Amino acid sequence: MLIRKACAADSRGIARVRVDTWRTAYAGLVSDSHLRSLRYETVQEQFNAVFTPEKGYHVYVAEEAAAEDIIGFILAGANRNGRFPYRQEIYALYVRKEYQAMGAGHELLRAVAAELGSCSVIVWVLAANPYRRFYEKLGGTYAGSEEFVLDGEKLTITGYGWNDIGTVLAR
Repeated sequence: MLIRKACAADSRGIARVRVDTWRTAYAGLVSDSHLRSLRYETVQEQFNAVFTPEKGYHVYVAEEAAAEDIIGFILAGANRNGRFPYRQEIYALYVRKEYQAMGAGHELLRAVAAELGSCSVIVWVLAANPYRRFYEKLGGTYAGSEEFVLDGEKLTITGYGWNDIGTVLAR
């Protein structure tokens, strides 16, 4: 497995990971109609915009070295929610199901932590998502909960935060 900084050419692979992982990880947690509505092309267009330098995003991918196939990614940037006192936010961290529990998620988080240095970071996870334990194992502490509406369905998200994301590098 190879972890590297992503580039615009990775948008297609990132979109495939994003759509596929949502369909597997969020089945039963998010409406089936929403999961069916996800399109690779739409997500790819969204990610094309991420690679504009002035946006200030931090994006890394995990590749299977032999196939040069993107198996996971992380996207981070400035905290979008001023109610919580964290400087940065992890917007997305997804690893294809068949590669989970092999260290890719941890290594992606470590890559972002190394780039961000010593600063506070928050990540939001569906409260019903069992994968949220991943952040607890890496030292993320409960920061709060919020509700939002997705396709008319009310969902709860839980925030996990690090006062110093650099602590992830030691784990």
